[in-house]
Amino acid sequence: MYGKTHTDAVRKLISKPGELNPMFGKHHSETSKIKISDKLSKYPEGVGFYDLNENLEVRLQNLKIMLN
Repeated sequence: MYGKTHTDAVRKLISKPGELNPMFGKHHSETSKIKISDKLSKYPEGVGFYDLNENLEVRLQNLKIMLN
């Protein structure tokens, strides 16, 4: 399937609209959202900002701020 796309008819057959979808009417909890965000993060250890003396100033990790 590399480089190919499904037609609209096939997409309609694959999708599960409304009550047929297992997530219909459900929402992710905040802890689930954080876990998903951590797993999909490009930088799982976070990103650090350093001053000119190479001292860690701020570490950012998926919208969470950790100050030193």
